[in-house]
Amino acid sequence: MNKICFADSDPFDDSEYVESNENCNDTQNNDSSKNNTAPPPVNEDQDNLSVYNGVFLVGSSNRKVPYRISLVYKDPNSDKKMFHIAMHACRVACAALDVARGHPILPSTSRMISKECIDKLHNMWVMVGERLQAINNPVLNFEICRLPANPHLVNGVMVKPTQLECVIRMNTGSEQYWTSLTLKYKFGKWICTYVDIG
Repeated sequence: MNKICFADSDPFDDSEYVESNENCNDTQNNDSSKNNTAPPPVNEDQDNLSVYNGVFLVGSSNRKVPYRISLVYKDPNSDKKMFHIAMHACRVACAALDVARGHPILPSTSRMISKECIDKLHNMWVMVGERLQAINNPVLNFEICRLPANPHLVNGVMVKPTQLECVIRMNTGSEQYWTSLTLKYKFGKWICTYVDIG
C-alpha cells in the first residue's frame, strides 16, 4: 500500500515511509510506534488570518470589479496594500490577454510581465492566429482580437509577503477567460512570473 509523507508529497512504500516520516517528526519523538500516526493538526491560529474583500472601478463606465485576497501569514496593516495589489493583478491580466490576442507589446507590459511569460503568450497568439485564419469567421475574429478585455473578478492568495497567486475572470464580447497569475515582488515592483489563460 502506498502512503504519502506530507513533508514532500512523494509516494513511498511502507518501509520508505517509516524512514522518511522519522525526519518529519520532532527529534524528541523518535518512538517507532508513532511513525504511522496521522499528521499533526492544523494550527488553530489560521482562523485569525486576514481576508480582504472589496471592489475597484474599471473603464470609463466605472464598473465595479470585486476582489478577494487571502493571506496565509499575519499582517494587520494590509488593507490599502491588498487593494493596490488586486488592481495591479487586474492590469497584468488584461495586458497578458492582449499579448495573447496579438496586440502590440507595450513598454508598460514589458515592465509588468517577465520576458519568459511574454514569449509564451506570443507563442499562444501564433497558434490562436493560425486557428482563426483556418476558421475564417469574421465575428469570432473580431470578438477575440479586437474587443477590449473586461475583468469581472479577482481572487487571490498572498502565499508570502512578496508573492501573490491569483485568478482573474475576464471576457471579450461573449468569449470568457480565466487567467491564472503569479506575481512576485522584485526590484521594487510586482512582476508577473507565471501566466496561464484559458
